[in-house]
Amino acid sequence: MGNISIEGDDETVLYILENLSDDEKERITKQAVEKTLDCMCDYYYESEIIADNGKEEVEIDEDQLMDYLLKHVNSDGVNLDESDIQRILDLEFDYGQSIGMYK
Repeated sequence: MGNISIEGDDETVLYILENLSDDEKERITKQAVEKTLDCMCDYYYESEIIADNGKEEVEIDEDQLMDYLLKHVNSDGVNLDESDIQRILDLEFDYGQSIGMYK
C-alpha cells in the first residue's frame, strides 16, 4: 500500500456512497462510511502502521483490522456487519487505486 491519508476525505466518502448497490445504500449511511474510515485510520495509528518510518509499502493484517473495526465502528447509531465493513474497505481501496494512492 502507499501513503495512507483518508480520514475526513470527502471524495473517498462520496466515491464509496456512489458505488454502493441500492440494497447496500439502505444499510450503509454516510455516517457509517465516515465512522468506518475514521476507525480504520485510528487502527493504522495505534498499530503504528502510519509512522515516520520512510517505508512506501506496509503490511496490514486484514484479520486484525476487521476485528478492530467490528469492535469500534458500531456505536453512535452505526450498526454494520462484517460484510458491510468489508464492502466499505473494498471501495476505499478501489478509490485509492484509482487516484494512485495504492499500488
